[in-house]
Amino acid sequence: MSIINSFFRKYYNLYNRKRLHHTDITLISSNCNGGCILSDLHLRFNSPFVNLWLPPKDFLKFCENMEHYLNCDLKFIPENVGGVIIL
Repeated sequence: MSIINSFFRKYYNLYNRKRLHHTDITLISSNCNGGCILSDLHLRFNSPFVNLWLPPKDFLKFCENMEHYLNCDLKFIPENVGGVIIL
């Protein structure tokens, strides 16, 4: 990142943090952009999708019935990668 870009980003983020009135938020994003925004604003990561990417079709399906999906139990499916089972 260039020095000029870094300078402006730092002060732009500070400006946005001062304008922010509600800090207990959940940001729903289909990719890591939501995490970047929360990080820039120094906010807690309350999103169910931190460091996760969802295809657009699946993200829209989730948004259409968010309450249902947030109340579902997680089911971990083992995956065999190079002879090693990963949960």
